[in-house]
Amino acid sequence: MKKKSIKTKEFKEEIQLGLFFMGIGDAIYKARKKMNLRQDELAQKTSTTQRIISQIENADNYNMGAKMLFKLFKFLKIQMIIDGYDVITGQEIQVGNRQILDKDVSLSNNTAFTVKVEDLSSDNLCRCL
Repeated sequence: MKKKSIKTKEFKEEIQLGLFFMGIGDAIYKARKKMNLRQDELAQKTSTTQRIISQIENADNYNMGAKMLFKLFKFLKIQMIIDGYDVITGQEIQVGNRQILDKDVSLSNNTAFTVKVEDLSSDNLCRCL
């Protein structure tokens, strides 16, 4: 597949937003599975619905509030690192095995590009650069 350059800022931002929500959904899915919970069980424990959990895991819900995200991350023990601090627990995070990976992304309209991802060697911790 031939790579095309992304020509508009808005298109690039939409892709980045989609990748952001895909990352959140994937982290929530993996953490939920690790805890052996069904979507409806997680929904009940975090005061939401199974439909909302499904939409978040499938990156179909771009309108989730910060409060919902916080509740899910806290319950599932997912770290969210900003400037060296886990904003969920308030703890400073020391990063040991830092590795930058190139992830190739292909879209259905034959657009392809590479995203840099920082792998912080944890099941529930990854940061897009």
